[in-house]
Amino acid sequence: MTDDEIKALISTEIQKLQLSKEDAKGNAYYTATVNAWLNTRFEFDKSLLTLSAAGIGLAVTFITQFGIPSISVLALQMFAVLAFATSGGVVFNIYKKNADYLLNVANDKPTGSLKDLRIKGARLDLQPGRYS
Repeated sequence: MTDDEIKALISTEIQKLQLSKEDAKGNAYYTATVNAWLNTRFEFDKSLLTLSAAGIGLAVTFITQFGIPSISVLALQMFAVLAFATSGGVVFNIYKKNADYLLNVANDKPTGSLKDLRIKGARLDLQPGRYS
């Protein structure tokens, strides 16, 4: 091997190393971005669950402290409790779907289509990121 061939070989190896460093930086950035997005979504879901639980507690407190002055107030209180309970149930279901999905991704199993991830029986289209 001549000196020029060795220099060319070293040059190509250096270029490969530089490209692999750039790929590593790109992968690290992508991983950090996805991780931040997931944490943000989970925090949102946790906040929604906390507010739902607090709403149920507040509605029950109003009923026990002030009584039920009319049928319309009772209907509104029951609707509020039902709405908060539904919200909490949906959040729990989303947590379960997220856990199943992440487990499948970690085990390199097929995750299926987006339709498979939708919550059965829900009338809303709960696609990730659709309303954000």
